[in-house]
Amino acid sequence: MAILGLRKTSFLASIFSGVLVTTFLFVALPLLSQLHVTHTTRGGGIRSVLLNNRKPPPPPSEERDKPREQKLVRKEIQKKTAPPQRTQPKFDIPKVGLSVKSIGTVAIKIGTVRDFKVSNSLFMSAFSLTEVDQPPRAIRTFPPQYPYIARRDNIQGRVILKFVVDTDGLAKEAEVEASEPKGVFDEAALKALERYRFKPAVKNGKPVMCIVRLPISFQLN
Repeated sequence: MAILGLRKTSFLASIFSGVLVTTFLFVALPLLSQLHVTHTTRGGGIRSVLLNNRKPPPPPSEERDKPREQKLVRKEIQKKTAPPQRTQPKFDIPKVGLSVKSIGTVAIKIGTVRDFKVSNSLFMSAFSLTEVDQPPRAIRTFPPQYPYIARRDNIQGRVILKFVVDTDGLAKEAEVEASEPKGVFDEAALKALERYRFKPAVKNGKPVMCIVRLPISFQLN
């Protein structure tokens, strides 16, 4: 019985000591971790060591998200204050009457352009017979040569020439206005007119150019 009593006593003592150690660990260690331990160095100085090795708790999530929110706000402000981009206007130009020719790999557009030139014909600047004070008058004539074929075939005819008498009395820009039969006596009439000389027309006391129509007849004797 004595042996059983001793065993019970030692068992209770071990339990009690375990409770004391556990209490010491939960209560005393947190207090000791916040204490500063001072000890003397070899040079005689005192150095303090903080025993609290625990890391500080992380900041709350709201404080961590503030930099991101600030960046988003800055981007929105920059978008609002950014100058609007300019767009170049498009011009739709119709392409009319253009053809395309390719030379190698380059396409060249070639357009058909008409040349409008002011006519330098004497007919544009010469006066008509009704506009002058004195019409031109022939001072030297020349009989035309009768064509051989027309004489052989007993053909007769008439040619009306249109030309301008300049201020020197010469026939300029002569053309056949009408002929009968057509084309038989045209060349002979034009060659004869080259030897004609005229007295120029007069307007306001000055010689001027004038348009003249001259009929030349071809008759067999």
